[in-house]
Amino acid sequence: MFIVACILINCIILSLYDPFDDDSEGWRNSIIEAAEIPFAVIFAIEMVVKIVAMDFIGSKSYLSDAWNWLDFIVVVTG
Repeated sequence: MFIVACILINCIILSLYDPFDDDSEGWRNSIIEAAEIPFAVIFAIEMVVKIVAMDFIGSKSYLSDAWNWLDFIVVVTG
């Protein structure tokens, strides 16, 4: 439930980003960019815990589930 709440909060925060803000150091965009670091850390920790618990490759492992592939790609690229 904690990770799902983090995902929802992160989506809401990302939706508030204004790409057309003329001031590149606007207060709203600066807060949003700063908020991304804790979320990236939370998602990376979640991924590492799942990999340790399930193993990385093999049957019934982390990468045997398509959702975990998506999670892995998003966390690594983030």
